[in-house]
Amino acid sequence: MSSTSKKIIVVIIVLAAIIIGLRIWASIYPEWLWFNSESLDFASVFLTILRTRIALGFGFGILFLALTAGNFYLLWRFVLSKSLSDDDVIPIIGGVAVGKNLLIAVILIICVIFGTIAGSSAATYWEPYLRYIKSDQISFSQIAPETFKDPIFNKDIAYYVFKMPFLRFVRGWLFMTFFFITIATGGVYLLFGGSKDKSKGRLAFSPRAHLFSLAAITMLLLAWGRLFAMYELLATETTVRHGWVYGVGYADHVARIPVHKVMMAVAILTAVVFLVGIFVRKLTWIAVGGIALYLIVSFFGGLMVPWVVQRFQVDPQEFNKEEPYIAHNIEYTRKAYNLDNIEEKAYRGTGNLTLEDITQNKAVMQNIRLWDWRPLRDTFKQREARRPQYDFVDVDIDRYMIGGQVRQVMLSARELIFSKVENRTWINRTFFYTHGHGLTMIPVSEIETGGLPRMYINDIPPKIHDPWTMNIERPEIYYGEGERASFRSEHGILPYIVVDPKSEEPGEFDYPREGKDALTKYIGKGGIPIDSFWRKLAFAFKFSDDMRNILFSGDITSTSKIMMHRSISERVRVIAPFLKYDKDPYLVVSNGRLFWIQDAYTTTHMYPYSEPMIEETTEVMQYGQQRGYRTRRKRIWGNYIRNSVKVVIDAYDGTVKFYSMIKEDGQEDPIAECYQRMFPDLFTDFRQMPDDLKQHIRYPLTMFMIQAEKYTKYHMNNPRTFYSKEDLWQVSTEKYQTASGETAGEQPVEPYYVILQLPGSEKEEFMLMLPFTPSGKKNMIAWLAAKCDPGEDGNLGEYSNLLVYNFPKGELVDGTIQIEAYIDQKEEMSEQLSLWSQRGSNVLRGNLLAIPIKQSMLYVEPIYLQAEAAAIPQLKRVVVAQGGRLEWGEDLESALGALYNVSIPTIVSDTVTEAEEPIKVEPVTRSQRELANKALERYNRAQEYIKSGDWARYGQEMKKLKETLQMLQATTPKN
Repeated sequence: MSSTSKKIIVVIIVLAAIIIGLRIWASIYPEWLWFNSESLDFASVFLTILRTRIALGFGFGILFLALTAGNFYLLWRFVLSKSLSDDDVIPIIGGVAVGKNLLIAVILIICVIFGTIAGSSAATYWEPYLRYIKSDQISFSQIAPETFKDPIFNKDIAYYVFKMPFLRFVRGWLFMTFFFITIATGGVYLLFGGSKDKSKGRLAFSPRAHLFSLAAITMLLLAWGRLFAMYELLATETTVRHGWVYGVGYADHVARIPVHKVMMAVAILTAVVFLVGIFVRKLTWIAVGGIALYLIVSFFGGLMVPWVVQRFQVDPQEFNKEEPYIAHNIEYTRKAYNLDNIEEKAYRGTGNLTLEDITQNKAVMQNIRLWDWRPLRDTFKQREARRPQYDFVDVDIDRYMIGGQVRQVMLSARELIFSKVENRTWINRTFFYTHGHGLTMIPVSEIETGGLPRMYINDIPPKIHDPWTMNIERPEIYYGEGERASFRSEHGILPYIVVDPKSEEPGEFDYPREGKDALTKYIGKGGIPIDSFWRKLAFAFKFSDDMRNILFSGDITSTSKIMMHRSISERVRVIAPFLKYDKDPYLVVSNGRLFWIQDAYTTTHMYPYSEPMIEETTEVMQYGQQRGYRTRRKRIWGNYIRNSVKVVIDAYDGTVKFYSMIKEDGQEDPIAECYQRMFPDLFTDFRQMPDDLKQHIRYPLTMFMIQAEKYTKYHMNNPRTFYSKEDLWQVSTEKYQTASGETAGEQPVEPYYVILQLPGSEKEEFMLMLPFTPSGKKNMIAWLAAKCDPGEDGNLGEYSNLLVYNFPKGELVDGTIQIEAYIDQKEEMSEQLSLWSQRGSNVLRGNLLAIPIKQSMLYVEPIYLQAEAAAIPQLKRVVVAQGGRLEWGEDLESALGALYNVSIPTIVSDTVTEAEEPIKVEPVTRSQRELANKALERYNRAQEYIKSGDWARYGQEMKKLKETLQMLQATTPKN
């Protein structure tokens, strides 16, 4: 090779190294700046992860190079050097020869490439490694460790969660490395025959010792793998069983585990035979036979023996064989999902709710949610967006102290979605359209004229309405949920932006106003200063699609700051990727600022005997003109979950705080404890959360739904009952209809937040609840509730306590879908709903809420009307049901008045004062009520005829309405 060619190769290598180095630098340096920025200060988290990844990648890469280089050295010594000719070439096959230097160079390049791959694969296991080294002395129960050992191998659960994952990776990594080295070594010895003992046609002693030692190590690693295979049975479901047990079953215990032990013994004996065979040549074929025996046992023993045991021993007497394993499944699943701490209580449910009960539970009644998030989100979009670039991504539910009492509200952030901007240039995206603005908030139960929600906060800039009094001092939303591919998907998208707090003139769009849009400039501590050329270069490489714009933009100065990872779902995942996150973060107003609260979970796949979490998704399948649905089931997150972390994100500054939610009463979460050891600077104790924010924590929907789904089956503690599914429950269902009116059917009731006064309690509480029905039945059997309020002393108190209220077995309590059927069956309601569904309108049925009050159940369902031409749903009726009676009205008071045949004054919109007077109820006669209902019905029909342009029928209905009103006047006594 000429010197010029060598120089060109060197230049190419140097340039490639520089480009690769720049890419690596550009992927690490901006993230380091971000973690170390003023609004985060999580540099220790970044460094811990980075150092661990580098150490693992470098360590395993060097180990791979050492193993392969050492093996190549032995190959060179034993065979390759002996095949070297006088002109330093090595013959291969068919007269082809390779130069010594070229061969060595090729081998080294191959080793480096595969070493890099091996090191990179190891670097991804930084979390299992940190769990492994930081989990010493951690147990799943400090009180009674023996109850947290698996019943088969008697090992602490902490071993399976913290130790085994990394050990399993090490075993797999070593096995694959030695397996390929062994195969490659055998191929070389087969290819180069110069080292054979030609007189006997056998390998010489040194090559034989080399190859057999590698084979022995490979077999020992194979034996080690059988140990983990046995342990993995504790958290898997095998194909021969029917799903009665997750974890080890009878066939596993008596067949599959013994087979694994036999395979382990065969592999160990084969390894010993290989080692002895180095010196005793007659054992060679015995060693090869050991490998064949291992494969035979693996196939027939691993598949056939358990199948035979299952079919001929277990199936004929399944319960008797599986009973102890079913008991293990029940016990450990309940522990993994914290179901064993659910407090069970009795609830009559069939009691008659009196009018006095209604008026005495005003705090409960005025917090009954009449607004469904689906139509309410459409209302916000139409009335409050103001500009196309604004959107309401989600609607959240919370409670605030208003007018001296707790009121439940619904609120939504007005976020800026750049994809909806008409002129989507880089300048607009980066410097001009930078943030959303403010929020809309309503009380859950109040209605304005025209069936629209009453506003507490609305418009841009935010307008405050009584009784809400807190001003929104920082309404700008620089960090939010962002644009999502689908509603409540896990990841939102918000592009990076560049701000300049020290600019002389504001240049960011703030909000629209008459004449000229209001502009502002960012003055918070969020963002990363771009105060040097190297920082600008790093961000140009990171956002390579905009490299030219970033490098040559005159708007990016030394006082500029770049904001990235602005979507809160992305933001928290970049900081703490080892946690799982709820899909529904919610907005909180605190001290005039906007915050997001994001629930985070600790999970594992390795909890013995626990049934995994299953997510069902329904896909719409189009077959020509016909539409069908397909349900997919997939495992998510694992088989253990705790809500041990809450993340608070400032919507203006992007400040992030991870608060530890471990209770003080000993109900620890070992996984959270391990993470706190791994990242001691990341977590803050809940007691240090600002007091105002503490009042807005709530039990998360995802966690509650997972627990509720498991409880439908695992409330059965008796293995016999569990096996026969004698008392299987399901989540109650309700009727729903899409906004387009195309599809009507049943869906599971979504968990809903309510303010309740539990039996025996002296005060109302903010809770999350969900009703259950027996499987295949319509009547309600129980309801599950989670407490959401923290303790008054600043600690967690009874927060997250779960309670289930069981109805008596011998009594029937109406289920939610039965109430839906009663609505459809009542002639007055059915006719009106059918009438509304015609002539360009759609009827939307909101969530049907079952509200427990005084050992009774009150059912409330809002009904909305939405015109096809304008998607602004209006609340037209509120249906109430209790004790077999069903009525509706234009609001909750009128519906309750119709239910009890009285005139009820306002119990929803007014606020409670210290000197509140008792509610007075004026009775009305049945004839008055019937005439009033008839008048309302004729008025509604007249309005429908106006919409359709049928003036003749409109005149007829107005004449009948006049007659009805005259009759009503005649029955009303004069004062």
